Amino acid sequence: MAGWFFAGNTTDQPTQPMMPPSDYPHWVQHQVGGIGHDSSIPDLYESYLEPSCTAALGSQNAWHCSSVHNLYRFLKTPVFVMENQFDSQQIVTEFEMPSGKYNNDTYGYVEYFGNDMTRSIMPQLNVPSNTQNGLFFASCFDHTAGIGIGPAATTKINSYDSSVLVGDWFWNRNSGKPRILFDTCGKSLPCNPTCTAFGP
Repeated sequence: MAGWFFAGNTTDQPTQPMMPPSDYPHWVQHQVGGIGHDSSIPDLYESYLEPSCTAALGSQNAWHCSSVHNLYRFLKTPVFVMENQFDSQQIVTEFEMPSGKYNNDTYGYVEYFGNDMTRSIMPQLNVPSNTQNGLFFASCFDHTAGIGIGPAATTKINSYDSSVLVGDWFWNRNSGKPRILFDTCGKSLPCNPTCTAFGP
């Protein structure tokens, strides 16, 4: 699996920090639930679950190890996370928000999702104890567009693209470039000017 699927530590499930964001149909009804709220996906795919994660969470909660939010702290191999804060594939395809509709509900849901992605990623990667992993976290309403290696890396944060940063991180080049980089537009909706916004 690739990408930060799914966030955790969500604003609407404070007593269930391992759960992913609620999908759009539940969220608009002020309910919690949706994809990733039970073991059906790892059961269906017979997904590999990292043993130290499953041991720590126990047999009742081992299926939560299929979510990177819960798995991340057990990874020993260094990783560089390249993720759009408002991952449109997760929002529209996985969590069933209507595509091309712009109203109070859809704007609210995009804000909710982006906030939860921040609550999931930043406390785990943007911390002093993280001395080896990298992060490129752009405020974009895209899936993989704009982030990647080579010509695909069109999204920029503070004039850096993900390709340059992950290259220096991978080859351990001490170039003075940041290893952790994220948008600080200060807005609750996609705000990076080099990528897709949300809205007409």
